Amino acid sequence: MKSQIIRYSVIVLVLLFISSCSTTKKSTKQVEVSQQKEESKYETFTSKYKGSYNGIPFKIQVRAAHDSVIWCSVSALSMEAGRMLITNDSVFVMDKINKQVYKKAKKELSSYLKEDLSNPVLENMIIDSLPLEKHLSLKTNPSIDLIINKSIGENSIHNYKIELTFGKSKYLLNVSQESVEYNKTHSLGTAISEAVELARTTPGCKYSLGSVMSHVSLHQTIIGLEAELQMQKAGEYPDVVIGCFGGGSNFSGIAFPFMRHNILDGKKTRFVAAEPESCPKLTRGKFCYDYGDESGYTPLMPMFSLGHNFKPANIHAGGLRYHGAGVVVSQLLKDGLMEAVDISQLGSFEAGLLFAKAEGIVPAPESCHAIAATIAEAERCKETGEEKVLLFCLSGHGLMDMSAYDQYISGSLGNYSISDEDIMSNTQNL
Repeated sequence: MKSQIIRYSVIVLVLLFISSCSTTKKSTKQVEVSQQKEESKYETFTSKYKGSYNGIPFKIQVRAAHDSVIWCSVSALSMEAGRMLITNDSVFVMDKINKQVYKKAKKELSSYLKEDLSNPVLENMIIDSLPLEKHLSLKTNPSIDLIINKSIGENSIHNYKIELTFGKSKYLLNVSQESVEYNKTHSLGTAISEAVELARTTPGCKYSLGSVMSHVSLHQTIIGLEAELQMQKAGEYPDVVIGCFGGGSNFSGIAFPFMRHNILDGKKTRFVAAEPESCPKLTRGKFCYDYGDESGYTPLMPMFSLGHNFKPANIHAGGLRYHGAGVVVSQLLKDGLMEAVDISQLGSFEAGLLFAKAEGIVPAPESCHAIAATIAEAERCKETGEEKVLLFCLSGHGLMDMSAYDQYISGSLGNYSISDEDIMSNTQNL
């Protein structure tokens, strides 16, 4: 039994590096990736693997914070089989099939496998220079078939589709590679410009924007549709729906399915978008035609904007650092079908810490804005004596942002705001 538990604990890692296992055959284009050969300087990365083991297809998702924590999820036969959290000294495994949780010391696993399982070594085995030089061959040619960009955490991220070969086995790997030279003024608008520029200059390349746009908002409504069913099972219906706001896709996802009932059925639900005080495009921006990216590559779109040349403050909620709002959300705000509030950075972390103590879940800095707005609504109900059902979207966990919480607790974080003069300067020519 003990050896089975240990084996299950490391199956995610074993699957990645066993050269004899076969993968599902798919026709994929090879891609070219510009990668530094020197020691990696990334802060976080996300990877996805597909394959089969003993004839059973599987999917593995890996997220990691450099020299800190590695999180893995294994899915097989269209269901999640388990999760694993690897810290510097322990491995935690959630067996979702047998509904059990295990904790093992790194030393025990290292002894069992007779391998160094320190986090830096594991990261190297997954994405860094060690596998590129020793464990796999990375095939490239000049064509890139797809680029998807997303702003995650504090940095601008580019996701590349790469074909990796481990011996006879091939894996399709989506690598999130951060810029080596990170400029703290970068935002989602910067990432969009860089991705469009790469797509324009690469023959046969296609670009898919993963935030802001209307098709993304439509895709995200699965969140609100599921929430609607959950509320029905609980015998409740929300009086207020709240979501954090960067470009609008997350907020749209939780709000739009309920908003249709306001429009079609006469419901009176309020919808509140919680944006950062340092990037207040909804609460203080100008409704105008503006570009969706920093360099002006995209078409002009009607939106609430701080100006595409706006340089957001270096707050930890990187996913909210965007100058504009989605077209549909902007029109809904203009028509009075929703409202917006701005939340200070310190206020958001105060709410996030309170939520973590109460619920045992560490929320992402982005999600903390929605939590802060929800707490404010609850406090108003306490003052007025009203009873309201409040629904908010906890859009992500903060396991990759523990350093931000540490800075907040130590008192080294501050608030950021933008002056009216700066807003006017950025938007006067729009």
